[in-house]
Amino acid sequence: MTCIYLPSGVVVCGVGPKHEYARESAGEMWCFGCRKRLPHDEVLTGDPPDMESYYEPVWRRECSGCGRDRTVFPGRESA
Repeated sequence: MTCIYLPSGVVVCGVGPKHEYARESAGEMWCFGCRKRLPHDEVLTGDPPDMESYYEPVWRRECSGCGRDRTVFPGRESA
């Protein structure tokens, strides 16, 4: 766990970056952010293995252009 001490006296603590466990190709998909078809990956991320966590690693989709999941039409939620 890392903590940041702000000049106002507030301390903000949290877990560092997520650990990437696996990455698989999801093929080419339309990205509404980049506005074109680009290769996408399915990425399994979670807390680092040396840390106890309540949450299991989760799969997410990542665009090779913007690095986000914008494959669903804007205004709709991703499944």
